[in-house]
Amino acid sequence: MNGAGAVAVSPDGRSVYVASTLSDSIAVFSREPVPPQPDPGGGPGPGGGPGQDADTLAPVISGLAVKRGRTVRFTLSEAAGVRVQVERVRPGRWYRRLSPSLNAAGAVGPNRLRLGRRLTKRMPAGIYRATVTATDAAGNRSAGSRVRFRVRPARP
Repeated sequence: MNGAGAVAVSPDGRSVYVASTLSDSIAVFSREPVPPQPDPGGGPGPGGGPGQDADTLAPVISGLAVKRGRTVRFTLSEAAGVRVQVERVRPGRWYRRLSPSLNAAGAVGPNRLRLGRRLTKRMPAGIYRATVTATDAAGNRSAGSRVRFRVRPARP
């Protein structure tokens, strides 16, 4: 983008603002919804590869946090199946994986998953690490996002 000094996307994702260094102006590009078009790429199969609209981007996990040692909170960029694996941090920085892992469907935007009773009853006071991965309908897997958290001893 020759002459573009700055580029910004509106919070709703519908507009892109481009500031020009050549003409002291700002251009606005709006993104209007477009109905789906037939796939000109021929789709998968003999003689054709994935079409232009094939989903090749993996979901993005952000804002990962564990609240009170029981609720995992995160934001997803697209709908995907989510897997949460919990490990206990042991002295010497090695990890012991707890089972079972939590598998759930995640929606676009903020998500909250409660760790099941079968898992939390195996979690004595200590430091833990949760790893969250997401896989979308096209099979694209996100990079694992990790967060450390502490489980405090129960109050008498």
